[in-house]
Amino acid sequence: MGATAISARSSISFDKQQIIIRLNRKLFTPWRWEIVTGLIQRLQQFMAGVKADDDGLKETGLPMRQIIRRPWRHSALDVLSLVLYLLLIPTDHFLVRLDREVDLSFVDEECADCYKWKPGKPGRPPWPAQLMFRLLLLMFLFAVSYETQLVMELQANLLWRWFIGLGVLEKAPDHS
Repeated sequence: MGATAISARSSISFDKQQIIIRLNRKLFTPWRWEIVTGLIQRLQQFMAGVKADDDGLKETGLPMRQIIRRPWRHSALDVLSLVLYLLLIPTDHFLVRLDREVDLSFVDEECADCYKWKPGKPGRPPWPAQLMFRLLLLMFLFAVSYETQLVMELQANLLWRWFIGLGVLEKAPDHS
């Protein structure tokens, strides 16, 4: 097993089967500790109802996880993304306040007629309209000149990924 120590209280270890991250409770404020442990418990409950197969993971009957879900998203954010976002994104940042105070659901309503793709139809499913709108908003607010530049920034900027609703490991929309 390989191991890399972060500090005397925290560590990361791994082998061919797993990665183990140990974080000391003292690193968290009490309310963050409660949230993180609650998320991990929900993940454990969800994983108890999932089995592996050749195609990946499939549900076996437990109710779908109720973590944080934006209605314009195709899927719920994964727990790893939620924990990282919770720990690393400053709650007083302009984009966090914008997300909290401005309801962008009108974008979904206005674009609903244009987004009627169904499985089995030709082509890729469209990205959610609100996600695309949020990308354009980022381009405008941060003076990003090109879509390629925006996609490159999305790959490195955790706050921007959170703002548009992508998980940490999710593929970002292509610049084309």
